Amino acid sequence: MPSLESLLDLTRRHNGALLERIDLVASNSWISNWVRLTMGSLLSNSYCIGLPGQRIYGGCDHIDGIEREVVELATSLFGTRLAVVQFLSGMQANIGAYNAILRPGDTIVTAPARCGGHYSHNASGPLRFFSPRILPVPFDQDRYNIDLERLELLLAAEHPRLLVVGWSEFLFPHPLRPIRDLCDRHGTHLMYDMSHVAGLLAGGLFQPEAGGLADIVTSSTGKSLHAPDHGLCLFNDERLSAGVLEAVMPLLTSNTHPHELAALGIALAEMQAFGADYARQVVRNSKALGHALAAQGVSVLYGDLDYSESHTLLIRCDHSETAIARLDGAGISANATPLPWDQGDQPGGIRIGTQVVTRRGMREAEMEVVAEALARVLLHGQDPRQVRHDLVIPLARAHRGMAFSFDGSFPLGQDWQEAPYRSAAALAAVPDRPVDLAAVAL
Repeated sequence: MPSLESLLDLTRRHNGALLERIDLVASNSWISNWVRLTMGSLLSNSYCIGLPGQRIYGGCDHIDGIEREVVELATSLFGTRLAVVQFLSGMQANIGAYNAILRPGDTIVTAPARCGGHYSHNASGPLRFFSPRILPVPFDQDRYNIDLERLELLLAAEHPRLLVVGWSEFLFPHPLRPIRDLCDRHGTHLMYDMSHVAGLLAGGLFQPEAGGLADIVTSSTGKSLHAPDHGLCLFNDERLSAGVLEAVMPLLTSNTHPHELAALGIALAEMQAFGADYARQVVRNSKALGHALAAQGVSVLYGDLDYSESHTLLIRCDHSETAIARLDGAGISANATPLPWDQGDQPGGIRIGTQVVTRRGMREAEMEVVAEALARVLLHGQDPRQVRHDLVIPLARAHRGMAFSFDGSFPLGQDWQEAPYRSAAALAAVPDRPVDLAAVAL
């Protein structure tokens, strides 16, 4: 029978388990205590339909101020004039971009999933509601990037309404300036989904020029940005505003979750303060992990290109879904993924990311240990439980802090696990006991 105690216990156990795992999922984030506590503030109680200064409900004055601050932070970090920060996810932000640009029956060019594209860019996702004609982007699998020569031929022949760049497996920057020139020549809008690399762009790496070159930049806000899951649309042309805002209300939501919005603002402020150092360390860790894995005999792709310029690495691995389960048993989180040359439904690769371990304070030396743990599981057939005991737990326990954030060196120990549940547990034990809201508010 479900109960408050069982729900709190499961959440507490999940929190504790995270602190003893190595999280290499390229989509995950590691939010700071300041971000987490802001999400748990009394902002969670309020609806805030509409734009700042134009809310349907009263009592939103401070929320208006929060949203204006978040917009200013976002436009400053990503180099655009305008931002809509009310979307609840990156998927919704993409719908906002489509709603602003596409008309029924338009042609769009985008990357299929096996080339790193996200399902929100393809027919299986929200594009179905816009009835477009979808063409695959010309892809150079040897460089894991867009083939410019074939792209030029495609745009000249088809004159698509929209080209979507920015992927779920984003190892190397796109040749964005030539792509922009091609789009201008053939009347094509350019959308850049920076969801995976937003934290790197915020730190001035990868391709921070995206905000000035793309017609519209979209993003989720977890992943390398280390914010709660929310969504961003950034652009410079005011003519896109109406279509983007219509997608928020009335198309997708009637409340923009002000607790998430404030927490996003904290995360953006952390990037403003620490993003440059963080982004550099993420890329250093990716390259170090790529070299260390290759030295262990693991088949890491694109070694001739120094493996990666982002947080992501790709590993060729037969039976990757079985391998992911074995890694999970060792306390290592990753995911199976298709590779460009895969045939059929079985993914032939593993995707890993360094953004979480970097936020936990790990650097190049620790990547050697991570590589050894992966190799023991993937290549040498060692018992995952033994690998977890020998390598994973000691490494995780030594890196419980929160680097590149306002938390400084504050350890994520027992207080971090228990604090959110103390008032709830006390209330459950004594149902008629009054709760001091000031004690649990940020």
